[in-house]
Amino acid sequence: LELLSIPLYVLAGLARTRTGSQESALKYFLLGAFASAFQVYGIALVYGATQSTSLAGITATIAVQGSTPLLLSGIGLVIVGFCFKVGAVPFHMWTPDVYEGAPSVVTAFMSVGAKAAGFAALIRVFFEGFELVAVEWAPLMAIFAILSTLVGNISAISQKSIKRMLAYSSIAHAGYLLIGVAANSVSGNDLGTSSVLFYLVAYAATNLVVFFILILLVNMIGSHQITNFGGLARKMPWIAIIFTVALISLIGLPPTGLFVGKIYLFSAAIKSG
Repeated sequence: LELLSIPLYVLAGLARTRTGSQESALKYFLLGAFASAFQVYGIALVYGATQSTSLAGITATIAVQGSTPLLLSGIGLVIVGFCFKVGAVPFHMWTPDVYEGAPSVVTAFMSVGAKAAGFAALIRVFFEGFELVAVEWAPLMAIFAILSTLVGNISAISQKSIKRMLAYSSIAHAGYLLIGVAANSVSGNDLGTSSVLFYLVAYAATNLVVFFILILLVNMIGSHQITNFGGLARKMPWIAIIFTVALISLIGLPPTGLFVGKIYLFSAAIKSG
């Protein structure tokens, strides 16, 4: 995760002549360093409680001694680190500023690569290492899922910049993905995990299309303001159609991939109660 994050701090500031790009890089780096510190301290507490950093070793120790305050404190701090990486509320403050300030190509990679890697690592650690105490941390994941979907979707409505709007969209989708994580931890079956992985693939493909078209349009228009995209259907109908379909997919309307992804996620949540 750090090997992914450190290059992203540099890439965010790649537009060296733009102060917004420099600001986004510095903000991302400082907040990312804090989040990494929380995560490493959490790992240290988990090691203190289980005498192991191996996921199998942690599980074996938990099976013998159960949950302890030290272990739960460590898990809580690890959750903070992961929630920052995936841009979940309340650790999302960096997302809109960094998405807006970074070059659009970098933002596209960040919205797909960083989120996918963050969730892949989160699933691995929590379902291989901390599954036996899932009843302790699942409610926290559920709360973060609710907050992320609410804050992401409501805040997106008032945005003037399309990149900031997509940043809040990214936060909302992190919330949807956390629904699958919480559902899997409660039910103990793999439906939540498979639904998260399916949703990640569908989201990555859709978001790449959105950003590819966005980069094309911004190069022509020279602005990220949503009002400047007026009349696109008349000037470039095919681009407008593809853009519309991709945005409809992000909303989750049928018959798009993210509609199917949402069915899987909500099915997992309902089956887990």
